[in-house]
Amino acid sequence: AIGIVAGDIIGDTTCLSILTTNILPADIYSFGKTINIKTKELNIISNIFDLNGNLIISRKITNRLTIVDMGNYSTGVYVVKLNNDERQYVKRVFIE
Repeated sequence: AIGIVAGDIIGDTTCLSILTTNILPADIYSFGKTINIKTKELNIISNIFDLNGNLIISRKITNRLTIVDMGNYSTGVYVVKLNNDERQYVKRVFIE
């Protein structure tokens, strides 16, 4: 447990739920037209969705740093979802 419970206010955001045991340790960020995924775990599935929920890229992560080229896609916000059989991590990124 991390000491945060549902209903706590963190900054200007109210915490609804945090399940630390089900979150994959990962760092996801965008840089220009790429999405960079850093993770300590391998054999994770990464799925990238547009904001309409359409799956646009799916791949297996086999390196600690994965760089996904988004050059063929429009500027905007995308959702990156990492998961294995037990845990997941979801983050929104902005592609220029």
